[in-house]
Amino acid sequence: MKNNIDAIIRKPIEASVAERPETIRGSSSVEKPIETSPATPVDWNEAYSHAQNKVTKWEKRGVGIFEMILENEEHKDIRALLESGCIVLDIGSGEGYNSMYLAEKYPVRTIGIDIANSAVEKAREQAKQRALDRCVFVKGDLRGIDSIPDIQKLIHKTEDQEKVGVAFDFRTSQFLSDEEKTAFLDMLHSCMKSGAYYIMEAFRPTEDNKEVAMTQDHVSTVYGKYFRIMQVYENDGTNVYVMQKDDDISLGQ
Repeated sequence: MKNNIDAIIRKPIEASVAERPETIRGSSSVEKPIETSPATPVDWNEAYSHAQNKVTKWEKRGVGIFEMILENEEHKDIRALLESGCIVLDIGSGEGYNSMYLAEKYPVRTIGIDIANSAVEKAREQAKQRALDRCVFVKGDLRGIDSIPDIQKLIHKTEDQEKVGVAFDFRTSQFLSDEEKTAFLDMLHSCMKSGAYYIMEAFRPTEDNKEVAMTQDHVSTVYGKYFRIMQVYENDGTNVYVMQKDDDISLGQ
């Protein structure tokens, strides 16, 4: 299926979080993401360390996104899933800021995945200090995410309640090629329960980031094969897509 994005109502995130001092807002210009070449091996620990302040700022912006979505009655089903104690998948979890935010508000169990081991170690340390044993953080690459033991367990679960209820992905899967996105989305769809939600944030294209950013039509074409796009919110330099698992698709088609 293909979602008709033009028919979806859009609302700006900034209008919802502008007055909240605890939320770190984006700058007026888009911050250029780390540039990498597929032909050049990347030391992700070094890259994360080099860009840590910027990454942490973007990570904390996720709180404002969650607040905006969860306070909106249109998304009461997402709030109900979290209140029921569902499994939450944090894709590109960094130091675990957003996972721990949700775990302190709701009885959820979170699984965070990040490619930088240094970020994973910091997330584990923070979770331990905050006594959040419901937050698990693992090192993994989205290009081989189905080989991560925690993800394999989710994929092979037969009971719907044992699968992921909410997944979020703030500026992470956008860096994959379309072929890699398809493999990743196959996996994500497989480990999510019926009616699950996927919240994805991606940069809007500019001259500085057009190699990794995605237009709304691009998101509709690639992600819309797996998820129904329910809502699109505009943020400073990014779009946030609220999507729901499409249970009618045949994977790989």
